[in-house]
Amino acid sequence: MGIKRVTNLLKLKEELLRFVFSVYRGTGGSYPALEWVEQKPFPDDFEGFRRVYEQFLEFRLREEFDELYILQESGKIAGTVALVYTFTGKNIP
Repeated sequence: MGIKRVTNLLKLKEELLRFVFSVYRGTGGSYPALEWVEQKPFPDDFEGFRRVYEQFLEFRLREEFDELYILQESGKIAGTVALVYTFTGKNIP
């Protein structure tokens, strides 16, 4: 188990997508809220979740996060912390 800073965020996109989906499933679809989606995917529908969340996650990884740290347990992501401290020049809604 250990915390590490991620330097190539897009390299972990698929693993991060699966991690966030596990949180979505574990909260019964409550988190992330997906407030921009009219009909949210069922908590057991990974492909439906991918369709609505993957572009948003990629935007955050490319444009929004200044630093990303992950906690790994048994080689898998167990937690994340993202820092955003520069807002100038970013198109953050």
